[in-house]
Amino acid sequence: MTSKLKQYFPMIHEREDLLEQIQSTPALRQQFDSWQPYQREKFLDFCTGVRGVKLLYDSFFKEILNPEYTPERLLFS
Repeated sequence: MTSKLKQYFPMIHEREDLLEQIQSTPALRQQFDSWQPYQREKFLDFCTGVRGVKLLYDSFFKEILNPEYTPERLLFS
């Protein structure tokens, strides 16, 4: 599936390339190593297109549709 997604979204990285980039940058390596193994896997899955971000979960949804940030959404024509 990742290869199909990569055709449409070339910014998706291969897992090996992503890990190589993380390991070659000290700040990224330190941050990545500070995470729990399941967090690392979720991050890699997201960055490689294996998994998506669940935008309709309450926390994301509230931020995206927060009227304090974009009050014009509440105005009716």
